Amino acid sequence: MTGQVLPFEQPDPLGSVRARRSQPPGKARGILQRGEHLFHAGENIESPHLIIAGVLKSYVTDENGEECIIGFHMPGDVVGFEPLVGRKTYCSTMALDTTKVLPLPHLGSPEPDTVNRPDLMTEMYREILRLVHLLQMDRGSTEGRVARFLLDYSELQAQRGCSRRSFVLPMARYDLARYLGLATETVSRVLSRFRDRGWLSVDNNHITIHEPASLLGTAGGPASGVSSDLQ
Repeated sequence: MTGQVLPFEQPDPLGSVRARRSQPPGKARGILQRGEHLFHAGENIESPHLIIAGVLKSYVTDENGEECIIGFHMPGDVVGFEPLVGRKTYCSTMALDTTKVLPLPHLGSPEPDTVNRPDLMTEMYREILRLVHLLQMDRGSTEGRVARFLLDYSELQAQRGCSRRSFVLPMARYDLARYLGLATETVSRVLSRFRDRGWLSVDNNHITIHEPASLLGTAGGPASGVSSDLQ
């Protein structure tokens, strides 16, 4: 398989719940255009949202107005867990391309099929693990952070039935740099170094991995779920 982006429509992992619900009106039906926010930091939202298609980024803004990106969210991910604990949103979440989301009933909902929602608890746990993983990445070297991200994204592609070796990153260099805590120029230089060493090919956002073992060594160990056919 050659370079693939995540398919626009992904299987709905919580489809059994959606089948018993009618679609709500307005934006809640879920089409966001590139640059449109699902929610802003400090808002009260009614429910978590499942991403059906597209890509979102979550970010916070520092005192200087600079974005710090804390996550990229792909089809199958759930965002906006704050209603589960009665809190306002702590970050802003924005679409990086045309994105389809679906609001989910939560534990506080009066709907009878939401009295017990272990699926949302599992998704919340996954989000906690992702944030812990981000903190671990922040302690790595510059090259290690970029290598780790590429390996993690490669595994994500494989989990969705796409090529783990060749893929298109859905985020701009600027956003990737903000996520990794690096300058945009630094990310570009590291990718160029990896290319010059023969570890990968780079064509704009199209990445093809040739030497996964070298990336793995630079990243400092196996990425979560890295499979043997990549190594």
